Order: sequence, then structure tokens, then C-alpha cells
Amino acid sequence: MDDPEHAAGALEAARTLSKIAPNAGHAQHMTSHIFMALGMWDAVVASNESAIAVVADERRAGQLPNIACRHYSEWLQCADYQLGRRHDAQQVLAGCMRDGAAAIAWYQAHPDQHIPGVKSPDFQKSYLARSTINLRATATVESTFDRSANAKLALDVGQNGRLAGWDVFSRGWAALQAADATSAANDLLALQAIAGQAPDAKEFPKEQDDLDILGPVSKSAIAEQSGQVDAALFAASEAAKRCDMLPFDFGPPATVKPPHELVGELLLKAGRPKEALAEFDLSLKVAPNRALSLLGRARALVASGDAHAAAQAYAQFAAIWRDADADLPELAKVRGGAVKTAAIGK
Repeated sequence: MDDPEHAAGALEAARTLSKIAPNAGHAQHMTSHIFMALGMWDAVVASNESAIAVVADERRAGQLPNIACRHYSEWLQCADYQLGRRHDAQQVLAGCMRDGAAAIAWYQAHPDQHIPGVKSPDFQKSYLARSTINLRATATVESTFDRSANAKLALDVGQNGRLAGWDVFSRGWAALQAADATSAANDLLALQAIAGQAPDAKEFPKEQDDLDILGPVSKSAIAEQSGQVDAALFAASEAAKRCDMLPFDFGPPATVKPPHELVGELLLKAGRPKEALAEFDLSLKVAPNRALSLLGRARALVASGDAHAAAQAYAQFAAIWRDADADLPELAKVRGGAVKTAAIGK
């Protein structure tokens, strides 16, 4: 039931499980499947912090190295960004970079040991690198603050097959935001080449789908920066159509940048706020309370002249960001928008 349409029916079960299994890390994490599907970001943070703490205690008791990477950390980082806590989110990535490297060194020095379920030393390295790639990709899209530094992180993607496409996308996205169109275009070519490669036997079945969406998303952003609005909208819309054809994928956005959110942002810049509003609503339908979609929706309502609805949208967003980092430039705009549009609405 961990999708937005059904999750409310499992909320009581998720809350109960969190209480009856406090020392089961995976059980603590699984409750966040329901919380994330409902956009309950504080609960997502709490459940994954609990899961991470349980696992850390277990590893400490077994005199094993800590591993601040993997599934729980990816969900925690995503929720931190939605709450406007980019410092906490950045620390998740930093912790993975630090502990992942130390853990690999430890396991190489102790060949008789292995990560549960991951026996091969090479696969252990690949397993942790995979998480780092995902965390960096999310950070690159979600935050402007650390984007340049994160893009320069040297990640080992050699043993992860076509997941290297995510790494290329991250670097290209960061280059584009830094107005380096040449590097972004080169990274797009590399991403398209990876998407055209034959799948690896160990690859997740949906890897091709993700790559086929990441490419048009990157192409759209490049076209938009060069002033090709129609081409940008076409590429983003194609990515959105492909995304809509796939089964619901629970968890953080599978393609990092939700295509409908991108289409909405492009339409808003093009002076088409009512069309943009429809796109943000589609994005929020599968990712309730996603920060960038909420912000886009509020801006689209203002641009559409619906002051009352804009006031409600900004107020909703301001409530979610009540404990956001004070240095977020968007925070003042969100809180100011809630007050200003509320006054206009009266």
C-alpha cells in the first residue's frame, strides 16, 4: 500500500510497527514507505534515523565498521531536502563518502568478513559506490548550495555498469547550472551512449527506463538554457510521457528530477502559469508535498492571479519548512509569499 493512492489506509499499521519493533532497523525503515507516500517528511526522517541508529549500534557491538550509506540514508537525504534542511542532507552524502571508503578498506583488510548479503569484495565496493552515486545525484538536483563541490566529487563508477549514467547526468546538470553548456552537452552525449549500451546481467530491470528519461530531462535543460523554449518543452514532455507509462515507483524520485516538475518550471518561465499549474499538480500526485513542486505550484498560482489559492499554497509550504535552514534564500520568499498573498486574498 506504499503509494499515494493507498498509503492512508496503512498509516495506522505503519505507526504501530514503529512502536512494536524499535530494535529492528528494517522494520523502522519500512514504515517510511507509507510516510513518504503521504509526504510526511518529519516521519520519514524519524523512521530512517531510527533505522540507521539501530544498524549502527548492531555494527558497533559486532566491532564492525559503520556504513553511513545505502537505502536508509538515501531516503533520509531525500526527506531532509523536502524539509529545507540542506545542511543535514549534505551531511548524509558526506558521511557516506567518509564511512564508505573506510568500510571498503576495512573489508579488504578482513577478507573473511562481508556486508550482510554482499559477499564478493568487488561487489561490496560496487554496492557502496552505488549509494554514493544516488546520493550525489539527488544533492545535485535538490540544492544549489553545494552543487559545484558535489559535482567535483571523484566517484568510482567502474563496477556499476550503466548506473554510471546517473553519475554523468549529475555532472551535466551541475555544469548546466554553472552555465557551462559545453560540458553539459558532452555529458548528455555520454549519457545517451550509456543508454544505448546493452544491459548488464546484474542490472536492475528498470535501469533502461530511468536512462531513457534522464536523457530527455538533460536535453530539455540544455535547450532551455540556450533559449530554445519549444525544444525544451518537447524533450521534457517526452520524458514525462515515458515516466507516466511506468508502474509507480515508491521512494525518492527514480529519475532524480521529476519530469512533470521540470515541464511546470519551463511553462512558468515561458509565461504560461495555468498550464504550469497542471504540471505541478501531476508531479504532486505521485510525490505529495515535494518541495520544488510545491514552490512551483505556489508561484504558478500567483502568476495566474489566484491570490487566495496562492496564499494557501505558500502557507502549506511554509508549514513544511517551519524548521528549514535559515540561510535558504527560498525560505524568505516562501514565508514572505504566505504573508503577502494572504493579505491580498483578504
